[in-house]
Amino acid sequence: AYACEQCNRVFLQKGNLKVHQRLHTDERPFPCDFENCEKKFRSNETLRRHKLTHTGEKPFTCVTCNNKFSSKVSLTEHQAIHDNTKNYKCEECGRSFRQISCFKRHQVTHTLATPYICDVCGKSFSQMAYLRSHIRIHSGQCLKPFSCDTCKKAFAHKSDLTRHKIIHTGRLKPYRCTHCNLRFSDRSSCKRHIREHSQARPYVCYKCGEGFKRTGQLKVH
Repeated sequence: AYACEQCNRVFLQKGNLKVHQRLHTDERPFPCDFENCEKKFRSNETLRRHKLTHTGEKPFTCVTCNNKFSSKVSLTEHQAIHDNTKNYKCEECGRSFRQISCFKRHQVTHTLATPYICDVCGKSFSQMAYLRSHIRIHSGQCLKPFSCDTCKKAFAHKSDLTRHKIIHTGRLKPYRCTHCNLRFSDRSSCKRHIREHSQARPYVCYKCGEGFKRTGQLKVH
């Protein structure tokens, strides 16, 4: 077995460890050779999947809703929405996730590793993407560089823009409440709604201990 010296994750193959270590160094040795595309990737497999965004090829189809995907991994994660399965379970705390990308981001919270440091103020981050977003504060760049082509609304993160675009496309709302079957276009709205059915009050006042279902209610309190 091969262990990462920075976060202690263990891999069975040395090649997988090498790809993983690029998360810490942000090394991206595989550039896209399509014209006007300057993106680079940590692995050849990630580059291969990226190239499908240029060709438009989506060979994997969901048998439930006929949505098409460029990779089998994306299809598998999408299908979990329909059957409400969460295949990726954290061994540290027991939380489960539908998407491996969310699962990996969550795992970093247990290691407390923040190897990406801002040269300006010294603040450190667990992921390079978070550091890049933070650096825009110092550089004076637009804090919301991702804009919608349809309504021109701007967002700080590309993932927020992707969720927003669902409003314009009219695509099936993939997130369903398990209590009343109401559907939502993004996961966070669905989670907030589900809490209305349950007694969970995750936002707790540190002074009096009272819990609230929404962060807005805690702020008012």
